[in-house]
Amino acid sequence: MSKIFVDQNICFQVANNKALSLVRQDKEREATDDQNICFQVANNKALSLVRQDKEREATDGHDGTWVAHPGLVPIAREIFDERMPSPNQIQKQLEGVMATNMDLTAIPEGTRTESGFRHNISVTLDAATAEISRAQLWQWLKHDARLEDGRTVDAQLVKQTIAAETERRLIRAGSVVSRGFGWDLRDLLMELKLPNIVETTDSATQSEAQG
Repeated sequence: MSKIFVDQNICFQVANNKALSLVRQDKEREATDDQNICFQVANNKALSLVRQDKEREATDGHDGTWVAHPGLVPIAREIFDERMPSPNQIQKQLEGVMATNMDLTAIPEGTRTESGFRHNISVTLDAATAEISRAQLWQWLKHDARLEDGRTVDAQLVKQTIAAETERRLIRAGSVVSRGFGWDLRDLLMELKLPNIVETTDSATQSEAQG
């Protein structure tokens, strides 16, 4: 299956988004010189990586792209306007690239690891690609998936891991939430995220039983 066939008969090619954003400063607080330097360094790094990514996407023949922050739109527009002067790149064929039906339907091989499980929990607590990770956690929970160490992914394991990842990665954010709103971040995340994983799984199981 060629790129031209996909473009003409299925859909245009829109590139994926790098989980990069610009660092925002608190306008109500005056930043120190050191903080301003850190902000600038972080933003310059993000802009450089996004530019590289959009150059690759446009060169590979994508017909469009998307970004994680409005401040990155000018870079993406500049690159695609230069690389793609026409409305799309339907006629651009990648040399030596031909996907078969088997390639598109092949199930990835590998084992379910604790590190991968924790990574999904961590991403779900964040913003970028959270739904992808949440959906995989939901699937593992629904089908009683086993990790490579033999443990079954159940609601208790999900709760324990959310608590651990909150403690490990979001201590600073938790103190901000607690001071600003009087909420406990771990309880807040349990309330917001866990139902999306556990209760959705229970509902699906009940629907299957009724069907």
